[in-house]
Formats: sequence, C-alpha cells, structure tokens
Amino acid sequence: MYSDKVWLTVRKFHSKRIKQTFTSSITYHNTTATSDKEKADLFADYFENDVYSYTDDTLPFHDQVTSQATNIKNKHITSLNTPKWKQITIEEVKYHIKQLRNSSAGPDNIHNRCLKNSSELLIQHLTKLFNQILKQGYIPTKWKTATIILIMKPKKDKQHPSSYRPISLLSCLGKLLEKIIKQRLMLELERRNILPEQQAGFRPGKIAI
Repeated sequence: MYSDKVWLTVRKFHSKRIKQTFTSSITYHNTTATSDKEKADLFADYFENDVYSYTDDTLPFHDQVTSQATNIKNKHITSLNTPKWKQITIEEVKYHIKQLRNSSAGPDNIHNRCLKNSSELLIQHLTKLFNQILKQGYIPTKWKTATIILIMKPKKDKQHPSSYRPISLLSCLGKLLEKIIKQRLMLELERRNILPEQQAGFRPGKIAI
C-alpha cells in the first residue's frame, strides 16, 4: 500500500514536467549549429551580442548605477551611530525555508525540497555559513553561476535563437540568503522611512498600477 502511494506521487510529479523537443539545427548570423555544443555556443553568442549587450540608450544608466555602487563600496562609514548588522538567527533561516517554493535547483543540485526537509543540525550549519559569508563579504562563486534552460516560445521558428526564452536557475542556498537579506533591508528602509511615498512596487500593503 505504501509503495502504491509512492509511485502515484512520482507519476504525478513527472506528469507536470514540460515536454519540449529541440530542432536538429539552429541558425544565427548565417551560422548553422547542429551538435549540442555548437548550439550552446551559438545561443551564448546570441544572448551576449543581441540580448544583453549595452546600447546607446542603456549605457548611460548602466554607468550611473556602476558609479553609485562604486562610491558606496568605497565609502567607509565610521560613525558610532551606525548600527551593526545583527547576526542571522536560526529562527530567520527556518522561517524563510518554510516560505520557499518548490522551484528547480541550480548547478549545485540542492533543491528547495531538500532544504524544507533539512534537519535541525543542518539548519544550524546553514546559519553559521550565512553569518560567515556576511562577515567576510564573500559570496561563493557557485552561487553566482546559473544553469540556463531554454523554453520555446509558442508558435515561433524553432531554428532561430530568438524563439527561445532563457530561464536562469541559481543556487537555492544563495537565493535563501538573498531572501533573508532582502527582508532585513526592506524592514530597515520602512523603519527609517527612506523609500518615497510614490514607491509602491515590491512593498507590502501597497499596489503598483
């Protein structure tokens, strides 16, 4: 009886997966790719040169944001009134783990379902790891590396790279830490009344129209 329930669950999970077949070749800038490696390289060239490249319209904004980020990074605040960043607590980690969705895993193959079923000891070690990362100011490189999957757009030419939508799968551990930091930042911004009243997007209790 138990075995039947297990297999029903497995079949239910697999039935929800997206079934997608790729064309045997992809063409971009008069170059046709047929092998998996050639197609991967071609997609990489397309996204780098046509999708994510900076244009005359976006470059000034990019430079402005980069300059502001550099100034903040280089500015050493030594005021005694500056509050210290409190250590992440086990309760925080537990809370955010419970809020996780069953999204796909990143390159490290650690799924949110694994985190939801983690033991008390593992959560303690995760909390120590997160606090050490904040103390050192260093994010593991693997957490910044994504696995890219391509989803075919409806009724599009399968042989052109623009017909595919890229989805980046990052480390679930890295995203968990980001959620913890995000909540802390939002609470601090609201407490200090830093955000303008017109800023409604991504704020609890407000609606962006």
